[in-house]
Amino acid sequence: MASKTKTGSKDSADKGKKKAPAAAPVKDKRANFIRLAQGRANAAVKAIQLIGNLSNTNDYEFKDSDLVKILDPIKEELNATAARFDAAKRKIARQQIRLED
Repeated sequence: MASKTKTGSKDSADKGKKKAPAAAPVKDKRANFIRLAQGRANAAVKAIQLIGNLSNTNDYEFKDSDLVKILDPIKEELNATAARFDAAKRKIARQQIRLED
């Protein structure tokens, strides 16, 4: 059993342990998704637009190898993110199959 020290903190036996969060109601989960997704997606689009601004040859000079180093990881992450959403949708579809007597 973990005992408290003089400072009131638990000893190392309980460190790193997290309580499982209570399941949020579906409406709250949707609201959280919308709030976070809008901000993150808009920030990503803005960042990509700023990278696009670097194509202005009046102000910048770049090599084809620079483009590969910049654009390939972005494409890979976008594809990986799309795959994660596809996998989540498939998981949800599998969970919805229910057989009744």
